[in-house]
Amino acid sequence: SWPDFNLADSFIVVGVALLVLELLATEGERSTPPAPS
Repeated sequence: SWPDFNLADSFIVVGVALLVLELLATEGERSTPPAPS
């Protein structure tokens, strides 16, 4: 059985998830060329 997550573990999981989402968001912006204004 999985051990109960404490506060530190939950913060680590949330932090890693935010880092991955930010990396994916910046990667998507890089792949699309900026529109000429």
